[in-house]
Amino acid sequence: MENALGVQFRNTFRQGVPLPFIGRRVESWIPYEVWREAEFYILATLPDIPGERGPSVAFDVTIKWNIPEGNNVARFRVTATPTNGNIAGVPNPALTCNISFTAEKLQP
Repeated sequence: MENALGVQFRNTFRQGVPLPFIGRRVESWIPYEVWREAEFYILATLPDIPGERGPSVAFDVTIKWNIPEGNNVARFRVTATPTNGNIAGVPNPALTCNISFTAEKLQP
């Protein structure tokens, strides 16, 4: 995918995150190598107008459960939607970007 700056981004990034234990509810994160690429895309496509949303970035996540009652694979899509968080009328605003995340369970 190429944006207005002429920078190309790969469409697919993969990284495994082995965890020795994962509970029924656990805090998680987007791996650094994947998030770094997403950040460049978000910054390159963030609109200049304060309050405007940029294009969303979707992460497909596969979790392999290792518990006796399940032992199934679960798939999720995590979507990050950036918004230009600058304040209108500020002469030299700093770059502020607010990112909201949503997650949905996908069918296997």
